[in-house]
Amino acid sequence: MLRSAGDNPIVRCFPKGAIIVFDADLRYLCAGGLALPDVGLSRELLEGKTIFEVFPPSFVDVIEPLYRQALAGHESVTDVLYSDRIYAQHLGPLRDDDGAVIAGMGFTQDVTETRRAERELRESEEHFRLAFEYSPVALALIGPDGRYLQANPAMCHLTGYTERQLVDRTVADLTHPDDMAADTAAMAALLAGERSTYTVEKRFLSAAGTVIWGAKSATLVRSEDGSPLHFISQILDITAAKEYAQALAEERRRLREAESIGRVGSWELNTLTQQVVWSSGMFQIWGINPDTFGGDYAGARRQIHPEDVATVDTAVAACVATGEPIRIRYRVARADDGALRWVDVRGEARYEAGRLVRIDGAVADVTDEVAAEAEALAAHSFQQAVISASPDIIAVWDLASWSIVWANRSITELLGYDANDVEDMAGDLTGRLVIDEDKAALYAAVEATKQGSDDDVIPADFRMLHKDGTRRWFSRRAAPLRRDEHGHVTQIVTVTRDTTEEKSVQAALRESEAVFHQLAQSVDVAFLLRSVDPPEYIYVSPRFQEMFGHNPMTIQEAPADTLRRIHPDDLERFLRDYWVPSQAGVPATCEYRIMSSDGAEHWVRAKSAPVASADGKMRRSASTVEDITARRKAELRSGRLRRPRKRPWWPRGMPRWPPPRCRATSPPPPPTNFGPRRPLSLASSRRCWTTTLWPRTTASSWTSPIAMRCGSVR
Repeated sequence: MLRSAGDNPIVRCFPKGAIIVFDADLRYLCAGGLALPDVGLSRELLEGKTIFEVFPPSFVDVIEPLYRQALAGHESVTDVLYSDRIYAQHLGPLRDDDGAVIAGMGFTQDVTETRRAERELRESEEHFRLAFEYSPVALALIGPDGRYLQANPAMCHLTGYTERQLVDRTVADLTHPDDMAADTAAMAALLAGERSTYTVEKRFLSAAGTVIWGAKSATLVRSEDGSPLHFISQILDITAAKEYAQALAEERRRLREAESIGRVGSWELNTLTQQVVWSSGMFQIWGINPDTFGGDYAGARRQIHPEDVATVDTAVAACVATGEPIRIRYRVARADDGALRWVDVRGEARYEAGRLVRIDGAVADVTDEVAAEAEALAAHSFQQAVISASPDIIAVWDLASWSIVWANRSITELLGYDANDVEDMAGDLTGRLVIDEDKAALYAAVEATKQGSDDDVIPADFRMLHKDGTRRWFSRRAAPLRRDEHGHVTQIVTVTRDTTEEKSVQAALRESEAVFHQLAQSVDVAFLLRSVDPPEYIYVSPRFQEMFGHNPMTIQEAPADTLRRIHPDDLERFLRDYWVPSQAGVPATCEYRIMSSDGAEHWVRAKSAPVASADGKMRRSASTVEDITARRKAELRSGRLRRPRKRPWWPRGMPRWPPPRCRATSPPPPPTNFGPRRPLSLASSRRCWTTTLWPRTTASSWTSPIAMRCGSVR
């Protein structure tokens, strides 16, 4: 029965394959199918023969295990390759009614095209998967409801979410609220079939909360029946481009503001079309409205001052003909207000393929600079006139060559040498003219100038040899003028003045003062020299200190130290006849008693006389104080003078209450201690003067500063 199975129409007409039955010896009991002729087989070639007789050993090695597996009661499905075709072979046991395996059977179907299609599909899917996974561009599959279905690593990297986190979110969750409306409208247009794709720039919200700019391109994938399956979305990260565009816009804004502040502009002349492109700064300088500017060279040329048009045309023509850069300064009349402005213009030729195509340039408004240059030129001329007319030698020295770079004409006038002589000695003027004894000091001053700052002025006194052979004194002041790139002084400027006469006068003055001091110290007379305006002592001889017992130069600050030593009976007369007149520059003479530093009573004779200046005005007063004690005692012994009535002497430092022949306006009781200071005002009935006595806080001394008023003198 099994052998006749091959006559069955089903077996015989099995499409694209074959049906076989084989026994335990792997002998084909029946075979049939429309695919047998395609591989060079037939029912006759198979039935009654084993697989070893039909197929080559290599193929037998493939199918034998499968056949024996079927005889063992197991089914198998395997693709086998035979005659360059792929067959899906299904094998299994053939059982009797009792379930015993009596043979093996199976069918083989040609699946070459199917497997090729499947392989191509797998390859296509693999290509898509690889492209999706490894694409540097962010890709995502989005459902029609806007929910993310799948995202590649680039999308995860862009947004900061993992793929699992993304599939739980929608487009709205990752889109900036201000950009959601445009994206939603574009997706709706795809779903409605109004468009096949769209691109939109929008902001994405990352997991970190930052804003990312992206260019999103999307298309809709539909099923065979036309229903929407999902969106394929591609996002390009354009954050850097947006930031660059923003920075570029900001840079252009700053450039416009800088051009406006700096009054500069840029331009471009197309030499082929004669069209001009201006920056915003150019329109501001020219005073032209950008909306009314035609952009042609002739229109820009109309604003140039008529006297400067030829200069501009010549420079442009030379640049076009030879490529010579444009470097000119000319005037333009502003179109809006007619104001005349000076501009500096620079231009460079630009070539492409060896042909001049345009000239690029820049313009700077230098009106203020031109005005400043004119003022500087006038100031320089004035300075040159002042320097030339100066009686001092003004020179610039180069320290490297130790030579004079420039000097005014006073160098010839003060030294007696002519210009040729100075030029011959320019390299060694110091060495040839400065006295040898003074060179060290001069060189030290130069070294100090080199080491000093720009604000330091270094003086030096030295002697130079005049052409007539005399030695003349000069006083020089030097300061740094120029420095090199390392900050070292390379040139100095010096101002040198002839001080020969001044030195002579100073020497004579020092000699006169020495003689005066020697005379003042050798005589037994105290000498004082006082200036009237301002009222201060100029000189007080040491003899004064010996007489009055205090530092002579403190008489100006503490006159009471002097008045305190005057005898009380003589104080009023001293103030009236000597002190007040001498303070006013009036000649005065007075004899009075003082207490010397050794505690003895001495008679002194003070004389004061005004010293007039050359213009006849009284500038100083000179005073002498002479000790006349011996003369007074001699006169008393001879009877020429009546001995004054004895009065008790004031203890040193203790005031007497009340003072003699003075009316106390508020007489306090005599102090028993030296507590808080209490003034005592004394008024003279015969003169307009006031004395205020202040006690000190100790009994060892007594201070009586005197406040005086006589006429306009206080």
